Amino acid sequence: MTTTALKRISTSVLLADEDALYGLRTIEGYKPPNEDYTLEAIEAAFKEYKAAQEAESRIEKALEAARDTTIRYQHKFHGSVVGARQQVVAIYGGESDEVVAVGLKKKSDRKPARRSKPATPAA
Repeated sequence: MTTTALKRISTSVLLADEDALYGLRTIEGYKPPNEDYTLEAIEAAFKEYKAAQEAESRIEKALEAARDTTIRYQHKFHGSVVGARQQVVAIYGGESDEVVAVGLKKKSDRKPARRSKPATPAA
C-alpha cells in the first residue's frame, strides 16, 4: 500500500467515479481482459465503499453524541465544584484554611484593587 492510499480522495473525483460506473452499466458486452476491472468487480468495490462510508458516518454520529454527553457532564461537575467552593467560603469564612484547601485564596492574600484615574479628555 502506498502512502497515497492513506489519503482521502476528493468528493469531486468520487462523484466522477460514480458517474463512470453508471456509464459502464450502459455498455453492453463490456468484458475487460483483466478480471479486476469487470463490472461485477467494480460493483462489489462500490458496495464495499458505500458500506464503509455508512459505517464511518454512524461512528461519527456516535462520537458526536458521546462528545455532547461528556461536555454536559463536564459542566455539571464544574458547577458542583464551584458551588462547593462557595459553600466552603460561606461556612468557614474567606480567611480560613479550608478556603485554601479547595483551591481559593484567602481574602488577605489577594492584592487590593487599584483604582485607575479617569482619562482626562483632550482639550
